[in-house]
Amino acid sequence: MLRKVLQAGVVVLIGIGATTRGQGNLLANPGFETEGAADQAQAWVSSCTGGSKAGRDTVVPAQGKACGHLRKVVDGTSHVAALAQDVAVSGGREYLLTGMVRGRANLFSYEYGEKGAWIRCGPGGRGYSDGWQPVSVRFKTDPKAVRAQVRFEIYG
Repeated sequence: MLRKVLQAGVVVLIGIGATTRGQGNLLANPGFETEGAADQAQAWVSSCTGGSKAGRDTVVPAQGKACGHLRKVVDGTSHVAALAQDVAVSGGREYLLTGMVRGRANLFSYEYGEKGAWIRCGPGGRGYSDGWQPVSVRFKTDPKAVRAQVRFEIYG
């Protein structure tokens, strides 16, 4: 099967923080520094379809020793390449997602309520650059949100 690289992104997620009470960074391993199993970063999951891939990379970090890497291909079955992490949030509270992108990627979160009920796809920010570019998204969670899945993603 012929595979064509559609888009690639290299990402560093600097943080998701609660901006109202100075709670600090809610993400574990936000810079992808700590290696997990099978070329993944500890605390992060790869969420890909088809031949697309996402994981940890040590070749071109913006800072530190590692970054996340997304590779989205066109192979007839791929529609997403993402790195994701779940964090507890409070409903109706303001949060700030910040990160660095080289290449192309979207930074956003899915919000969930009690018993895992999906609420919405939150606002996002997009990076598209040959060099490292900051991306940030300020958003207020739905009043019923208890969990957010933070995602760096290439979709399409």
